[in-house]
Amino acid sequence: MKTKFVEKWYVLVGEKIAAEVAAPLAKTEEIVMVGGGDTMSNAITKMCGELPPAVHALTGVDLTKVLGKVPGATVTQPTSAPRVAAR
Repeated sequence: MKTKFVEKWYVLVGEKIAAEVAAPLAKTEEIVMVGGGDTMSNAITKMCGELPPAVHALTGVDLTKVLGKVPGATVTQPTSAPRVAAR
């Protein structure tokens, strides 16, 4: 019983977090990410690519669908299959 409660709590909290993160994006006209030769931009680009499948694996929430609901947002399909570490 406790496990089901925790799972439901994570889903509810995950939805709230996703809504809070997506809200400011509604005001954004364009996001451009450019990778450079430095470690920081490479790490950020890698993290952004790995975050949606990781969140989906942990919570069942598809961030691509959530962010696709932001007014004016367009979602592109990745060029390669996302990698997620085994649980």
